[in-house]
Order: sequence, then C-alpha cells, then structure tokens
Amino acid sequence: MKIIKKYRKFYLSKNVLCYPEQIIIIKLSCPRLLIRFKEDFEDVEFDFWKNNFLCFEWLDLHDKPISKKNIDKILFDCWSFINSHKNKKSHNNMIDIEKLINWSEISRLLSGNRKSINAKRIPKKHKEAINNLFSKLDAWTNEFIEKH
Repeated sequence: MKIIKKYRKFYLSKNVLCYPEQIIIIKLSCPRLLIRFKEDFEDVEFDFWKNNFLCFEWLDLHDKPISKKNIDKILFDCWSFINSHKNKKSHNNMIDIEKLINWSEISRLLSGNRKSINAKRIPKKHKEAINNLFSKLDAWTNEFIEKH
C-alpha cells in the first residue's frame, strides 16, 4: 500500500469567504469528520495541532468513536494527511509501506502461524494492530522522505 492510497478519503479545502486564513480537512470514510484550523497550524507538532484547532465535528454522531485512543488515531491520520500533502516530492518517490513489512514475522508474532496474516489477508482481530503499525510506519516514512 503506497502512503498516498491511505488518504483517498481525505480532502483538504479552503473557504476564503467564510473562513479566511483557515484550512478544512474533511474525512469521508467512517467515522466521517470535519476539522477546521488556522493555516499557520500546518507546521506544528501533533499534540499542539490536536489541542488548538478551531472546529472539530463528527458528521455522523452515531458513528462517532467512543474511546480516546480511537479518536486520537483518527486525528493523527488527519494530521499525517496534512504532512503528506505538504510534501513537495512527487508521488513516484512515495514509499511502499507493505514492502517494509516482513509479513511472515508479523503473522508469527500476532497469530503464532507464519501464514495467517499477509498483505492481502488481515483477520479482523488483528486489524487494529496492523493499522497501528501502518500509522507508525507512515509517520516514519514521511519523516524519512522530508529528510531525503
């Protein structure tokens, strides 16, 4: 999975008439979310960004995550999207995260069997662990791309 594919359901927008000097992120995959923040908040650390945006609205209240951990993961994905969007490098330089993963070893660690999990088959009970791994690899690869 290339990093860019992760963000197909995210949109970055500006409404210069109603909200000048502000940026809006709309996350269209469930749970859907809208975040509005100041333009100069694009280059800040995650914790500062998370604690200082102007508007944060779940678009479907019945799909709103309950746990703080899930909410923080969704917010981190939004923040990562901003950082990947800022990246000036071409999409050809994007790193294929799946190629960085030793699926056999991940499968052994999570399930005890080297063939239970692979890039095309991730059992539901291991999805959260794999998504967490992708998020961390995504952050690391974004940092790597910026430095090189």
